[in-house]
Amino acid sequence: MDLYEKTLSQETVFKGRIINVRVDKAELPNGRECTREVVEHSGGVTVAALTKEGELLFVKQFRYPYGEVVLELPAGKLEPGEDPFLAGKRELREECGAVASRYTDLGRFYPTPGYCAEVIYMYGAEELTFTEQHLDEDEFLEVVRIPLKRAAEMVMNNEIVDGKTQAAVMKMAGSHLQELGVRRQGLGEVRESGLSKSANLTSKLTLASASPRRREILTAAGLEFTVRVPDVEERFDPALPPGEAVMRIAEQKAGAVAALCPDDTVIGADTVVTLGDAVLGKPKDERNAADMLRMLSGQTHTVYTGVCVVRGGEARSFFEQTDVTFYPLSEAEILAYAATGEPMDKAGAYGIQGRGAALVKEIHGDYLNVVGLPLARLLRELNAQCANTVFR
Repeated sequence: MDLYEKTLSQETVFKGRIINVRVDKAELPNGRECTREVVEHSGGVTVAALTKEGELLFVKQFRYPYGEVVLELPAGKLEPGEDPFLAGKRELREECGAVASRYTDLGRFYPTPGYCAEVIYMYGAEELTFTEQHLDEDEFLEVVRIPLKRAAEMVMNNEIVDGKTQAAVMKMAGSHLQELGVRRQGLGEVRESGLSKSANLTSKLTLASASPRRREILTAAGLEFTVRVPDVEERFDPALPPGEAVMRIAEQKAGAVAALCPDDTVIGADTVVTLGDAVLGKPKDERNAADMLRMLSGQTHTVYTGVCVVRGGEARSFFEQTDVTFYPLSEAEILAYAATGEPMDKAGAYGIQGRGAALVKEIHGDYLNVVGLPLARLLRELNAQCANTVFR
């Protein structure tokens, strides 16, 4: 059943410092027209930071809309086009004076999908060191520490009512079940398909990437893995061919995490879009996203994903490329899609696995390479290192 709604028109009725409000006309799947009121928000990030004593860092602050002091994890608003991981590191240091050497991607969620386009990204942080807070002039808060198990109980008892905090606390608790003395029911079981059963990896598999799409691809393949976000600056070298340039970045990511986890099998990856000589990374803001979409309209571009696998001190790298052709796009389509927020964290300003699929006329090559990870090639590379086959 087709559930998508087509945007017919958009009108911004309010522009604020934090939010904008739109009133859209849309066509329902049955052809009828409806009105949609949309709150535009650049998104947010929250960090569940765990001390060596097993305590989470929280902040207490007054929340004006509710008229009360609320207990929350450190969090903040994203600037348009800002990398959520870097924003999370900033907020943790500014609000709690904490710096982590180990980060885990806890995923993302839509807090109010009925009317607001906000996306909140969540990270776990461990191996903390402490420095001074750097609060804004209009920011007043108190840092408190609560044991992880107690924090999870507070969520279940509704003593913690902030939504993002509830989600991140329970995800962090879920990743430390054994330490909390909670029986793992069904978690960690060997799956019936994919590499996790057949490859017989002797080392833990670690994804060196903050990308939720890459995490979803590996999960769908039946792989069991952890995520560690590399603290590296991604610089595309225009002097290199695109395939080689993304391999170098993938090697930097995998190498940074492998240095921290020498016994793990580490996967690093990076993706770019090229159109002729132009290299299109992630858009800086909605206007930049629209500019990229205008460039891609009616054209065939190439998506390159570089992958590096580090195991036992040995690094093996490869890249895949896929040609993607867009339909000619109207200005209304470009602006409407850019306004959804979906393009903001994606190379080339579109997500083929989401609403951006409507822009694509045809592809030649690996579909998952466009999403961000060429799975079939990766599985064979992993199994080559493990002297095994993909399936038994």
